[in-house]
Formats: sequence, structure tokens, C-alpha cells
Amino acid sequence: CWVCLGGFVDLHKDNYSADALDFGTDNESNTLDSQQSEPTITGEILGSTVVKKLKSVVLDLKLCVGIECDGCSVNMSTICGAAITMQKSAKNTLICPCLNHSLNNNLSRSNNIQNVRNAIRTIQEIIKFFNVSAKRNFILKKHLGYQLTSQCITHWIERHDSVLEFINDLPFILKSLTEISTWHDLSTSSKANSLSKTIQDSEFAVYFLFK
Repeated sequence: CWVCLGGFVDLHKDNYSADALDFGTDNESNTLDSQQSEPTITGEILGSTVVKKLKSVVLDLKLCVGIECDGCSVNMSTICGAAITMQKSAKNTLICPCLNHSLNNNLSRSNNIQNVRNAIRTIQEIIKFFNVSAKRNFILKKHLGYQLTSQCITHWIERHDSVLEFINDLPFILKSLTEISTWHDLSTSSKANSLSKTIQDSEFAVYFLFK
């Protein structure tokens, strides 16, 4: 699927359904092979679909000034990418690739403080510990009122917000881990006890000096 005009477009349905492949209709621009067994989506198909959707709502492509997309090859190929395909119809546009993923990776690599890296891994482990189990999540919600937000690997802002949320909720997280550590389930209780000790350790506390 692809987001276009405030909604999601099912690219396979839009290009490979019986109606889309009906060459007897006004769909003169459709050059897809009706006998093709694998409904692949290329940059050209993606770009052409967006242009078709824009034209269907009578938008003047001459007034389009920008094309924003992520940096994958399907979008950014200079030969057959979606962006360059759209630019052929919207000639006044500038292609603006999203560099957020690259920024996120650079920020991650720039962190050379061992205690901070260890603390981030501990936070991720605790979030996963609660979120993968409805039983554990129930205990967390009993103390905290809601479940913890998972850290998004590719969105550094969401990752940052998740860490801030964790820090603010730390007393309730500790209460939840302490309660779970008393369970008869040895594996779960041992893990909860270990995580509880980790976040009370002085090395973990050092992280808050750099948050």
C-alpha cells in the first residue's frame, strides 16, 4: 500500500485487479501484462499510480512543487524510480528524500558512552519483557495505567520519546518488576528480579546524567 491524498492506496488492487487490466476501458495508460502471474510493484508503477490519483481529483500537476518519499531504490532510482516517474508529469517539482533514517543511524553511532548504550539496551529489554506477555502487561497496567511504548528503531524522535516516558514511569516499572519477581514461575520471576536489580544499579543511574 501507499499513502496518497490522505488515504491508503492498494497498489496491487489498483494495478492488477480485473478492472485495472481491462484494456477496453479508458485506462489507456495501463501497459501491464494481464497474464503476469506475479503482481510486482516497481517504481514506475508506483509513480504512475500516484499521478493517476492526482489527476482523478483534478489537481493541476503544474502547481505541484515537491515530491517527498523515503530513500529506498524503488522511490529514488534515477532511471525508473517512483519520484522520477512522477516528476515527468509534474515538471515543476523538486524531489525531497526523507533523511530521517540516516539521521537516526548517525545519532546511534555517535553515542560512545558505554553506560548509555547499556542503559538503552536495558530499557529495550524491559519494554519487551512486559509487551510480549499479557500477564506481565496486566501487572504493569495495574501500577502504571498503560503499557510502555516500544522503541522504534528507524524513528529517532519516537525512540527519544519512549526513553523519556520510561524514565518518568520508572517508579511504577520497578513496582511491577518487584511484584512479578515473587511469582511461582521461576523463569519469569528470575528475569524480573534481574531487571529490577539492573535499573537500581548505579551504572544505570549514570544514564540519566546524559539523557
